[in-house]
Order: sequence, then C-alpha cells, then structure tokens
Amino acid sequence: MTATEAPPQSLWDQDAEPPTKPERDTKALCMFWLRRFKERKDKEDFQEWEKLKKKARAFFKGDLLEEDARKAWQGETVELNMFRPIANFFVNAIFSLNPNIAVRPADGRANEQTLGWASAVEAWVKYVWRECKLQKETKRCLKAAFLDNVATAKLDYDPARDLWRTRWCSGLFLVDPECHGDLTRAKWWAEELEIPALRILQDEAIPREKRAMLVEKWAPGGSGRIGDAGLDTPKTLYYLYTREGANPASVVAELAGEPVEPEAKKKLILLCEGIDEFLLEVDDPCPYLDEDEANYAWLCMEEMPGELYGTPVWQMLMGLCNSLNWLMSYHVATMKKAATKVVLTNKEQMPNGAELTTLPHYSQFDVKGDPKSAAHVLDLGLGDLSALEGAKAIKEWLDVVSGFNEIAQGQSSGRKTATESENLQRNTSLVTKGPNETLDEFI
Repeated sequence: MTATEAPPQSLWDQDAEPPTKPERDTKALCMFWLRRFKERKDKEDFQEWEKLKKKARAFFKGDLLEEDARKAWQGETVELNMFRPIANFFVNAIFSLNPNIAVRPADGRANEQTLGWASAVEAWVKYVWRECKLQKETKRCLKAAFLDNVATAKLDYDPARDLWRTRWCSGLFLVDPECHGDLTRAKWWAEELEIPALRILQDEAIPREKRAMLVEKWAPGGSGRIGDAGLDTPKTLYYLYTREGANPASVVAELAGEPVEPEAKKKLILLCEGIDEFLLEVDDPCPYLDEDEANYAWLCMEEMPGELYGTPVWQMLMGLCNSLNWLMSYHVATMKKAATKVVLTNKEQMPNGAELTTLPHYSQFDVKGDPKSAAHVLDLGLGDLSALEGAKAIKEWLDVVSGFNEIAQGQSSGRKTATESENLQRNTSLVTKGPNETLDEFI
C-alpha cells in the first residue's frame, strides 16, 4: 500500500470517526501545581527554615537578645554585634581571591591545535566571568548560604550582553521534597517571584495574547484599562521546571487505558496566582544540560544527609555571641551600680538635701553646725569582675569556633610565638576548608 492509498476496510471503518485528542483541562493543571507549591511551603522543614532566615537577618543587623529575656532582665543591656564582622570575615576569607580560571586539554601540551582551542575557551570563560559580574553574584550566593545555609543560582540568558550567565536567586526556591537536597533527583523545581504587574505585561517572552488576557483579568470592572496603582501591584509568578510533564497525573489515565495526549516531559511553565491558565509553556527549555542536570545550582554550607535545608552556620555562633552580651550586660550593670554615689543627709542640718542630686560642680551650701555630720557618702563596695573574666573566656572560645582569631584579623601581637601563630592560622584554615571546597564545586 502506498502513502496515497486508503487503508483497508478492516483497519478503518468508514462509519467510525477518527480518534480525537483529549482536551486538556488547563485550569485544573494550574490548580494542581499551585496546590503543590502551597503544600511544599506548608511543610514543617520549610516553615522552620523561613523562621531561621528572618532570625538570621535580624541577628546580622544587631538584634541579638531575645525580647522576652530583655524584659526579664530589666537592666542595662550591652549588644555587641560580634556576628557581623565574623560573617563578613567568613565570606571574605573564602572568597579572598578570584577563581583561577584555567582550561587544560586532557591530552596535555603535546597537541598545539588542542592547546589553541583550550586557550580560546579559557579567554572566553574569563570574559564572561568579568563581563557578567559573576564574582559579585557568586559572593551574594556565599553570603546568603552563610545566613540561610542554602542558596541558589540560576543559569539564564542576559539579553543586554547576549551571553549566558548565572545569577543569585532573590526569589523563593521551591523544590521537590523527595530529592532530599540533591537536585539531580528532583522531578520539579520552581522559583517564586513577586513582580509588579507592569513588568509582567512588558515581558515579551510571554505571548502577546496572554498579556492581553492579563489586562482583561486585572482591569477593574472589566474596563480593559489598569490604573497606575494597579500597574505597581505585585503579582506572584512561578517559573516551574518539571521533568514529569505539565500533567504528572496523566500516568493514572494511561494505566486505566484512557487516551492520553503525548507531551514532552521536560517543560518550563510560567504560572501566576489568580490566573487559571499557563502564561508560558516551553518544551525542553534547557537542551544544553545533561539528563540529570538542573539549570539551578544549589550551594549548601553545612549538609545534613536526608535534609533539604540543614542547619545554618550562624546558629553555631549565636549561643556564644548571646552569652558574651549577657555577661557584658551584667558587668556594666554591676559596675554602674558600684559607681553610683549614694549620699545620706541630716535633714536637721540640711533640709534641702535632695538638691544634692542636681548640684553643679563646686557649689556652696551653708549648714548649721559641723559639715561632717550633715551628709555621708555610702560605700557600695566594688563591682563584680567575674562577669568580665567570663566574657573574655567566651570571646576566646568564639574566636576558636569561628576561626576569626587575632591572626585572621591581622592584629597579632608580639606576645605570640611562631608556633602559636601557626596554630591559630591552621585553625582558621580548617574552619574555612569545608566551605572552600563547597564553593569550588558550586562555581
């Protein structure tokens, strides 16, 4: 049978209609994915991570002591922000030098042609690193990971420079909880962003008919026009990357013998809260990646097997920083009380003794009789120096744990021997060794 001949009657009944493709319920699919995102954010590990993120930023800015503890103390408080210089040192120590970008051919230096290719690739990578400011983006990721334990960077396209680049993800990164911190195992991941309506309508990557639909949806009373205030209203977008297609549940219908529309498994889907259709759907959006690779890089400072977010590094230092501040607060309170001059006055000889609290320096007061019997300064004793000694011990411990010792600060005194200085330097290197290796792999 040729391509132009009709199929035999046994294969195609003339009275029967050809099978039709099942219609896809896009509204149900939008609800499915938005529900998935909400369920992920409602999980206990994500909720705890969100709380720690807020606490880390407040701690970094100097909000060190808990409000309940401050109220219970009801005294002078000292809030010395030791965490901020430690965090900055930690980031700078790891990222002290630009990466040494070098491309070496596998067959060594024997082949001149291969060496020329390698040199060209090396020059190109260095140009992209410099032109796209990847050093700054990588440093942002490192600092975010120090505070949150995890940070993400996305590989995307820079239309202004016509280059591929990586950038730190400022949005909320949601990932398949079954991947357990390994993106190669994830079936889906998404970046949640809050963007003004105007920027969404200006995005030419979204088809024009979809943007026209958004204007109709967002225009008040179906007027077809959005006011200035409406254009600045933030909208929540989800850039979803999936390895299981737009409808993962289609496997159920397939196993039940129902007709299923074939579709690509790898997809980029753009969703918006409040909109019941996809704004964008692209098959195989990252053809340059291997089968198990993602277009996001995951930087984790302290990996905990089986956990996605782990424990941030700053929590290890929080207890020591707070202990140091409470000891200093106690020391200041006791020394202030000891320095206070309490004066006892004889009202018979000095009826206006209360005015002593506001006396200017060397003021003269007349009293009846012997001046020595008119007033007496009460000795409250010496302040308690044990708290200060405890604070010094905590500070030394903090230097050891954080690696931010006097050698690392460049303030080593001549009292340190060469061996002691070498040990301090080695301690700093050990503290930063793990994060150094993690950052190298991330880059």
